[in-house]
Amino acid sequence: MTGMEADLEKYKDLQEQYKELQDKFSALQSQLNESKLRAEIDKERAVMDKEREMQERIREADRENAKLQAKIEQLSPAEASPK
Repeated sequence: MTGMEADLEKYKDLQEQYKELQDKFSALQSQLNESKLRAEIDKERAVMDKEREMQERIREADRENAKLQAKIEQLSPAEASPK
């Protein structure tokens, strides 16, 4: 094998390695994009869950407020009825 043939063989090996690395890079890039998308979806779900929880707390507070308002009206009937 001459020097040129050896260089050509090395060049072909390098081209093959480069292609393999490009393929690996593309696969890793796809995995990264999928992971980012999954993380964004998980974050969105967590926000929606928290919003539901806060809405339930607001409803509970409204119910409690209504109960307290009714008790206040029972305790002061004179103020609740017009004179």
